[in-house]
Amino acid sequence: MDKNFYRFFIIAILFVHIHAIAQDSTKYFSLLDEGVSIQGGIGSMAVRDEFISDERYAGTVRFVGMGWSKFHETYGFRLQLEYQSASALKNYNVSAMITQYRLGLSYLYPVGGLQLMAKKVAVYLGPTAELFLHYRKQNIANGGDILDVYSFASLFSGGIRSEAVLPISEDLQAQAAVQTSIVSLGGRIVDPLNSSTSFTKLLTLLAGFNADAEIKISYRLTDALVAAADYRFDLTRISAWDFFISADDNFVASLSYGF
Repeated sequence: MDKNFYRFFIIAILFVHIHAIAQDSTKYFSLLDEGVSIQGGIGSMAVRDEFISDERYAGTVRFVGMGWSKFHETYGFRLQLEYQSASALKNYNVSAMITQYRLGLSYLYPVGGLQLMAKKVAVYLGPTAELFLHYRKQNIANGGDILDVYSFASLFSGGIRSEAVLPISEDLQAQAAVQTSIVSLGGRIVDPLNSSTSFTKLLTLLAGFNADAEIKISYRLTDALVAAADYRFDLTRISAWDFFISADDNFVASLSYGF
């Protein structure tokens, strides 16, 4: 495993420790999963980064995540840390190493429900903030222009998230979520010799877009332990500098422990 994974693992442990100590002991039953969760999975990613090349690079990506969520009578929140890596996204015989991080905080409020198959679907909506970091290194021999080897992109976004929960049985439920940015502070590597453009900009939805959607099935193993499997799709697009787009879909398994 690479050094970035070990750094993520150490940060994740600290992340859980700090927030587990800070949890409110108030007990409130919620359809939404809560407590500390750990996730792992695999997916596919496609990236087009015109700072490096106009070509599309694609391949398999690893997914590791950790979250903490708490829900009260009137609102709830989620804190999520994620790490994705691919050692060799390829365009024919040329490859690149990709690393992505996401750190997000969402507040969710119940906004009613609807009927589906004689079941009531609970709907939640609220604001979200997310930090997205993308790092790329071409797998080529040493030498040449450093700007042809490395690339970096980031978005610190404010947006909105919605979740819907469908109870299937006492211990089984389905859940869907969608999230999108509205405004972002973007960061991008630039060529200082050929451009006077700032490496940071305030971006509208058209110039900096960050969104994801997921479908999840979860099963309560015990009063405190919940296992889940979900499919998730992420899309990040930045056009304020050299065009950048990253899309990935992931199949993720998770285990949550509620306090």
